[in-house]
Amino acid sequence: LLLVTLGPILVALALCAAAVVARRRGRPAGAAAFIDLVLKLCFFVFASTSTSIFQAFACDDTFDDGRAVLAADYSISCKTDRWRGFAAYAGIMVAVYPVGIVCLFSALLFKHRKAIDPPLGPHGAKLLRLEETLSVERDKRCSLAERAKHAQRREDASLKSVRFLFVHYLPRYWYFEAIESVRRLLVTAVAVTVQPGSSTQLAFGLLTSILSLLLYAATQPFIHHADNTLAILGATVLTLATFSGLLLSSDVVEDDGWSVLGMGTFLAICTALVVVLGLALAVLEAKRLLEKL
Repeated sequence: LLLVTLGPILVALALCAAAVVARRRGRPAGAAAFIDLVLKLCFFVFASTSTSIFQAFACDDTFDDGRAVLAADYSISCKTDRWRGFAAYAGIMVAVYPVGIVCLFSALLFKHRKAIDPPLGPHGAKLLRLEETLSVERDKRCSLAERAKHAQRREDASLKSVRFLFVHYLPRYWYFEAIESVRRLLVTAVAVTVQPGSSTQLAFGLLTSILSLLLYAATQPFIHHADNTLAILGATVLTLATFSGLLLSSDVVEDDGWSVLGMGTFLAICTALVVVLGLALAVLEAKRLLEKL
């Protein structure tokens, strides 16, 4: 836990120090590059580190003799001062990683919201009026407006360091990465603390997967429709998997004579289809980019 949490902090501090040195030497571009690396580091360690932190609170107390041990390491008892010390440290790290990174991303997106979702410039407005003249459906006009805004914000140099937070989303969903971060936190880190190995944990997983599916289906926040389709399919497979796990844990499958092998095969096929679809979409996107060259 110490290595997983302190490692990224030390790297981030080193990058910030390098940024300060670069700024003092009159190299603002170099300083911006170091800050950009810090933000990307926060993005990549967010889910894995948050999960490790929350695992420090996940104790298994289902033993008949009254024992309570850490679900991630059965050699650690949750009734010792050693565990209490780790839990206290993990509580501090909750404020640094899960809460701190989400607040950081939210603040950055809110600060740049007008640049991420800019008003239409003359070129974009001209395209929109042309589309209106052609009497195209409203959804198509809105889509064209979003594309014009996306092209406009892509040329904004002030957004370079935070571009990875919004580049895949429609301009009107400038805030979506903050929501996505919370969703990832619920699905991964928070889920491990909810009575590990119990039906309650599976029920929580089912609830979060259903909410994820509804979120993607209702908003469809990605610029490319293929990404929306892949996100919805992924959330659907996750929902089916957690629902099947809940059925297995409650002995419904055995009592009603369902085939465990059949359920496993069905879920494996669904998962494989999502992977194949993702690879196919990646190939099509690469082909489209090569055609533009």
